[in-house]
Amino acid sequence: MSAILALDATTANCSVSLVFEDGHAITRSEWVPQGHARVILPWVDEVLQQAQLDPQRLRALAWVQGPGAFTGLRIAAGVVQGLAMGWQKPVISLPSLSVLVNQIPAGQRELGGRYWALLDARMNEVYAQSFQYTADGFVAENDAHLWPIANLTMALAEPHQGSIGDLMNLKQGWDVIKPLLHDWRAACPEAEAAGRLAWSQLDQARSLDQQLPEPIYLRPSVVK
Repeated sequence: MSAILALDATTANCSVSLVFEDGHAITRSEWVPQGHARVILPWVDEVLQQAQLDPQRLRALAWVQGPGAFTGLRIAAGVVQGLAMGWQKPVISLPSLSVLVNQIPAGQRELGGRYWALLDARMNEVYAQSFQYTADGFVAENDAHLWPIANLTMALAEPHQGSIGDLMNLKQGWDVIKPLLHDWRAACPEAEAAGRLAWSQLDQARSLDQQLPEPIYLRPSVVK
């Protein structure tokens, strides 16, 4: 049975998941601040060995391309590119906020509802994006954006049915945002969710000749 190998290193959490076509998965996920480079490749070996799966049986590789932590994104981009080159496999790149919103449990999704995905961007700013839940799944209502707290509070004041993300280090901004978040669910992007989403986006798989894995950065000063 074929599988998709998915990687995520957008936050202090790191995860690797082998998601099979029938829906079952083998996953390693752990909070490893500044430890992504140390664990990500050993975890790739671990999940493949546990599944007794030859990499040539992989359908594709998937990775979470950001926005998120600069160092983690660079590590994940380098690893997925190296694996894709060595195994000659296509890559599916998935935005972190799209992966996040798809982690909202099915029973908590309301058709036509608006849902927010948010990640702490430090410096009292937040990466955020709103989605509408439709019969075809979550559809982005706008582009992912780097929001100052004051602007984000105005957007969150509009009616919405749910929210998900990682804001645990937001500090003073959390007290302002928390009362505005409906049905808040604390979570980081996870490789297993990315792998499941990737199965529905196989048409987006690209060989390295077609497109190199590139992180999404929303803070211009980071890449100067």
